Amino acid sequence: MDSRPRRSRRTQPGHLAGRYREDAPPPERRGLPSQRVRNPIRVLALGLLAAVCSAALVTAVVLFFVLRPRAPENRNAIWLGISWGQNTHTDEEVTTLTRLLRAEGIGTAYVWTSWLQEDSTWSPTTFENMAAFVQQFKASYPEARLEAWIGLPVEVPEYRLDDEAIRTEVAAFAARTLADFGFDGVHLNAEPVWDGDENFTTLLRDIRLTIGDDVPLSVAVPPDWNTGAPGIPAGPYTTTDAHWSLEYKQQVAFLVDELAVMAYNSGLSLAADYQTWMAFQVTQYVSAVAPLREVQTRIVIGIPTYDAELPGHDPAAESIAAAIAGIRQGLEQSGENADLVTGVGIYADWSTDALEWATYRELWIAPK
Repeated sequence: MDSRPRRSRRTQPGHLAGRYREDAPPPERRGLPSQRVRNPIRVLALGLLAAVCSAALVTAVVLFFVLRPRAPENRNAIWLGISWGQNTHTDEEVTTLTRLLRAEGIGTAYVWTSWLQEDSTWSPTTFENMAAFVQQFKASYPEARLEAWIGLPVEVPEYRLDDEAIRTEVAAFAARTLADFGFDGVHLNAEPVWDGDENFTTLLRDIRLTIGDDVPLSVAVPPDWNTGAPGIPAGPYTTTDAHWSLEYKQQVAFLVDELAVMAYNSGLSLAADYQTWMAFQVTQYVSAVAPLREVQTRIVIGIPTYDAELPGHDPAAESIAAAIAGIRQGLEQSGENADLVTGVGIYADWSTDALEWATYRELWIAPK
């Protein structure tokens, strides 16, 4: 079987399109005269009772602290732009960022790190500020997870995932982001990846072998652009391989810890259509991952906050409100498997304004 994907008729929309520029002692016992306790059997009985009560109290205290309800985890995510890792920042600047993310329930940040250029070199050529930013961020928000966002354009213009040297280079750089920069995990953003591409799954295996089983591996994945499903609005992306089959979604999900669905650039012009389309994306990925529940792959649904990029992204249609409404609709339709979606991912930090943060907070954070 030819493992090379079918050639694209157009560049698949997504992140990479035009994005390379950025312990008290016990209390005294009082009022208990000694003459009230003279029978040795009674003394023994009371002693045993006290011991039992003491043990029960200790057990109750331990169970309280171990099993008591905890504050909700910050399980949402955000894509952070190039300026954070490439520029120098004061501790105050980084603290301002982490306070915002913590307040907004964001516990994972994909930090733009680099992309593999056409000549197979990494851009930028120096990363002198990257480790410093990671250290500052972790000092301010240690419970968060920082992942190195690695960009891999697949067609530049020729398809290159079939090149073993390219796959080896990407896997090696992924390991470098952990060893040299201090990231907690890797977030791979390769585009376009067409349905059934065995070279992509081979790349994921290569990365896993290089970084180890215990390191979080996240991958940005495409939505179902246009499946022809009844009642689902269709955008302009009509190529037959422009969405992944259930089987291919499962192959990828089995190899990673997290699927970040790039659920935007639908090409739709009505908010109601985008809401329906978004709900469909949620149900499709949940349906794919549900049989693999024991693998514990997370699903994050990406929502857009960036400026208009027509015809793919119209902010009037692909708004925070429509995206969240669609996600909630999809979660409801997913029933008992809705928990596979652990949160949303905001794309991106550099383009989210005060009104969008307020809408996100009101519609996604507050109801919880």
